[in-house]
Amino acid sequence: MPLQQQPFGMNPVPLRQQTFGMNPPSSPPPSVKATDLIAIAVQANLPVLIHGGSGVGKTAFMASLATALQYQCETLIGATREPTDITGWHWVTSNGNGQAAMQVIPPPWAERLRHAAKGIVFMDELSSSPPAMQAAMLRYVAEGRLEDADLAHIARAAAANPADIAAGGWDLAPSLANRFLHVQWTVDPGAWIDGTLLGWPAPTVPRLDAALLQMTLPAERATVASYIQAQPHKLYQYPKDRLDQASAAWPSPRTWTYVMRARAACIGAGAPHLADAITTACVGAGAAAEYIIWRATADLPDPETLLIDHAGFVELSRRRPD
Repeated sequence: MPLQQQPFGMNPVPLRQQTFGMNPPSSPPPSVKATDLIAIAVQANLPVLIHGGSGVGKTAFMASLATALQYQCETLIGATREPTDITGWHWVTSNGNGQAAMQVIPPPWAERLRHAAKGIVFMDELSSSPPAMQAAMLRYVAEGRLEDADLAHIARAAAANPADIAAGGWDLAPSLANRFLHVQWTVDPGAWIDGTLLGWPAPTVPRLDAALLQMTLPAERATVASYIQAQPHKLYQYPKDRLDQASAAWPSPRTWTYVMRARAACIGAGAPHLADAITTACVGAGAAAEYIIWRATADLPDPETLLIDHAGFVELSRRRPD
């Protein structure tokens, strides 16, 4: 029987033109670039760690990003520093009553940034930093504080080579790793060729609207809180059986809080297509995938209810063609 004569109200459109409830073809979504994820994290004041091989342009990009954003940049290399270069120097002085008192003198780089309107501390070669230096960085990376010096308004970023190729390489301590968003840097041969032949322009990255971030943040907080309420065991998942993953992104109350701000920042920067990738940067691929699937299906009603509620099924099909 010809398709256009089929009974029962079937669609007379030829089969090759039918989409069977799928969305019509559209232009492909924008690509996810590591440079965009890094730029959004920096502008949202979320600590970000760039993983990548040696000589692939991580340091050069951070310098150019700071220039493009008009951030004052201070670079620290942990392998050439002492813990006091992070925490400051303790100095015994008098309190004015003839009694000794302890004073903490911030390091010079902190003094230079203390009064800067915008700035970034770039901790390069992080995987070459020995354990004592990593321990000294803990509070600063998480809170932006150095004893009595408050640098919370200054962005924090870092770069690391794999420990097996880093000079004097150390695995990243799990406690330090959990304080960062983790972004994998990839080499783009096309971009390298263009830059070599035509020159390296300032990076074009999303710009964050801080007011829009603040408007979006309550909804993101509510969504993440609802997910953890539904699955409380997902809140803290230290990968004790996978020490390699412990040096990368993994779920904790801190990193789920990062997810809230990071996703809101993607919307505030006009780049919502980056929200899922930046979630992965916060809590790792496995936890992020589960959250993204839950988020996509959280508004679906109970299937048994749909079977007895035809009107509800029609409305759901209109609202959620997927």
